[in-house]
Amino acid sequence: APQRIRSLALDGEGAIWVAGEGGLHRFANGASGFEVVGPDTPEALFADSRGTIWFGVRGAGLRAHRRSPLTDANAWLGLAPGDAWMCAGGREGELWIGTSHLAWSVQGTTKESRDLPNFMFAVVAPRSGGLWLGLRDRLLFQEGGDEIEVGLDSRLVGVPSTLVERSDGQVLLGTSRGLFRV
Repeated sequence: APQRIRSLALDGEGAIWVAGEGGLHRFANGASGFEVVGPDTPEALFADSRGTIWFGVRGAGLRAHRRSPLTDANAWLGLAPGDAWMCAGGREGELWIGTSHLAWSVQGTTKESRDLPNFMFAVVAPRSGGLWLGLRDRLLFQEGGDEIEVGLDSRLVGVPSTLVERSDGQVLLGTSRGLFRV
């Protein structure tokens, strides 16, 4: 099994995908152990509805795996290798991709980008609507044309690393000091 797990994803076939030190791993339903799929150490994973596993590798960029060898997705987005590394799914099936200064929304062959004030570490699209973007020093909530900003004091919360939505709709912020309600 992989050490130091960074991200998990569950695909449509029930396989568990694990991003950990030592690479990208897959544990298929009924398998006796983990299969190493790729040597890179992903920071984020997302399993889309079409069976593609998207994963971002800091310094190497965005990759995709779909029942075939790994694919470098950076060229398709027009990004330099290593620029994109964070990925997450949106409420309407879109793929969100984070770079040092842009948030990309990809649905099918449509690509849109938004300028960001600084580095994006996470994104979550709650079932109730809107979009939370986790930036280095703040959280942004966007819905329609409105935007709400929530400052993060690193002395209190530590270093932010992830956002997740619980089954009850509550959004949580994971940091080096624990979990916080948003």
